[in-house]
Amino acid sequence: MRKIGKILLVGLVVTMLAACGKASGEEIARVQGMYADLVEQHNEVVEVYAGVEDDSLGKELEEMAKKIEDIGQQDIQDMDDAKLDDVVEQMNGYAKEYERMMAELEAVKEQEGEPEVYAVPVSLKNSTGVGMYEIYLYEASSTDKGKNLVEDMENLDGLGTLNILNIFVTKGEELWHLEALDDGGTVIESADIEFTEEHKNGVTINMEYSFDSMEGWIKIE
Repeated sequence: MRKIGKILLVGLVVTMLAACGKASGEEIARVQGMYADLVEQHNEVVEVYAGVEDDSLGKELEEMAKKIEDIGQQDIQDMDDAKLDDVVEQMNGYAKEYERMMAELEAVKEQEGEPEVYAVPVSLKNSTGVGMYEIYLYEASSTDKGKNLVEDMENLDGLGTLNILNIFVTKGEELWHLEALDDGGTVIESADIEFTEEHKNGVTINMEYSFDSMEGWIKIE
């Protein structure tokens, strides 16, 4: 589908320049101009189509290209003004079809250009026995940790739970990082978490800690 090419401006224009039949020169010039505009319109749609992932218009564009090329091969030498009017009406119909396709493609471009974002309700459960004075949850690819989630409270005590409400995950950026520090600034928890679409109904991050090994870990519930 992606190999649909642009139409060259040949055929109708050449034929019309050689025509000296019943149609007036003014009418011939008008149809020539419309055909040139139609070819340009087709090529513009093809160019936009080549830049999107959606290939649903491929077959229709191929069929339209054949129709436009068929018009370009018509011999208008014996056409009168009425017959040329029929050709004009046909081209007007094709122009409207291209306008529709362009509108659809612009909508596809806008949709494809916007990354999909979904909300994940998150709760933090502190099962470490250590009060957490700083907690950050942010995209792993970011250097900005964002807001300290417990800055509006003294701390999250050693057996406390914090409801963060929703975090917003961008598709393709599912990996986040959790960091939790005690009152002395020691990192108690540092872990990567992948929030997939399966977590849309909500997750609880359970922070745990061993005083024997002095290591922390998390469990996703």
